[in-house]
Amino acid sequence: MRMIIQRVSKASLTVNGEDKGFINKGLVVYVGFSNADGERCDWDKVFTKVVNKLIGLRVFPDKNGKMNLSIKDIRGGMVLVSNFTLYADISRGKRPSFTEALKPELAEKLYVRLEQMFIHAMEAEKLPFIHGTFGADMEIDAVSWGPVNIVWDL
Repeated sequence: MRMIIQRVSKASLTVNGEDKGFINKGLVVYVGFSNADGERCDWDKVFTKVVNKLIGLRVFPDKNGKMNLSIKDIRGGMVLVSNFTLYADISRGKRPSFTEALKPELAEKLYVRLEQMFIHAMEAEKLPFIHGTFGADMEIDAVSWGPVNIVWDL
């Protein structure tokens, strides 16, 4: 599982031409699954760790400009987007290979489970949460803040 976590000053999401909403300060999180992920069986444990980590991730500036605050602290939001291209291999040729990306039918089940866990956690914290649709045509309009972009492999 690979994630790109982007700190944003604002972001909006459109899925198949339908406006899904926007957030002000927060995180845009792209998530992809690899073939190796198809063999894991501890997903609820992994996803619990991911949800807790990202809601508490201290990447927002405090009054001294230090990255000390989380989306929970700033009452920020999150946009979650499935993104199989995180496992693109461009080492050979000019066309990316996606052979390392998990098969769509398996990846979708994992993405939907992660999405549901985020929905529950973000609602409990009363924080804005927007999510994409697996395999859909999506437009993410995000204003990178910093920039702060973190790649997390689990």
